[in-house]
Amino acid sequence: MKWKEFCVLHAHLYPDEEVACILWTRPDVFEKAQEEYPDVVITNEIADEVLCRMDRKSDCENGMTWYSLEYYVDAVLREQKLI
Repeated sequence: MKWKEFCVLHAHLYPDEEVACILWTRPDVFEKAQEEYPDVVITNEIADEVLCRMDRKSDCENGMTWYSLEYYVDAVLREQKLI
C-alpha cells in the first residue's frame, strides 16, 4: 500500500485518537536483505514487491514480523533469480 493510500484509508481518525500499527518501509527490506544476502543489490522495485506481498498476504493472527519479511525477501529474490 502506498503511504497516500494509507492516509486516505485512515483519514477518518481524529488527531488525538490512539492507534496501534506497525509500518514496514523500504529501509526495513534493505536491512533484512543486506543481512541475509550481502552481495545482492536490492532495488526500490524489489523492496516494493516485498512490501506489497507482505501487505496482501498478512493476517491478523500472525501479523507481519521479521520472519515474514525474511520469507518474502527470499521469495522475491528467488523468483527474480538473484539468489
